Amino acid sequence: MQARDIRYNNNSANASATGLVDSWEYRYLLGVVWETTAKMTGTVRVGWLNDKFVNSTLPGYSGTSWEVAIHWSPLTYSHLDLSTNRDTQTPINPLGYVTVTAVYSLGWSYEWNSRLESKLAMSEVDSTYQYVTTGVQTTKTPKYSLALTYKMRRWLRFEAGLDINARNSAIANYNFNESIARLGARITF
Repeated sequence: MQARDIRYNNNSANASATGLVDSWEYRYLLGVVWETTAKMTGTVRVGWLNDKFVNSTLPGYSGTSWEVAIHWSPLTYSHLDLSTNRDTQTPINPLGYVTVTAVYSLGWSYEWNSRLESKLAMSEVDSTYQYVTTGVQTTKTPKYSLALTYKMRRWLRFEAGLDINARNSAIANYNFNESIARLGARITF
């Protein structure tokens, strides 16, 4: 069982500049954590979430919340990760007071040999914004990622990857398409 009490205290100068106001978040989750074999581990928590504002004229949120993470290794060199959660976030717009976000992710990594690893991932973020003036708006943001890592030495890795990200929203200003190609090195001491 998990209960969290999160309080956001924003002074009046900060609140008028950012649109944030004092609020409380109460989360009650009940779940299980398991490690059935070396091949599978997981966490599942399901419960209730309440977001309330000091200013009672602002809409709050009360509804289900969850956190799920499952890791499965069918082979010693192949791993699947599945995760999802539902939560509230700080508003991105001064007119929006509650943002409820559900994230769904699936990832696969494969170790081709002791030096070369590939990763493939996809996720979707579903956000629901509750605005004071315009009501409820929703967005869907799918993301796809592909990466290849070469471990040259214990302390030196090279990585190349591609991320494709897009947001589909009823609010035209929030829509975007993004593609990022990356190439990098990681040095650890």
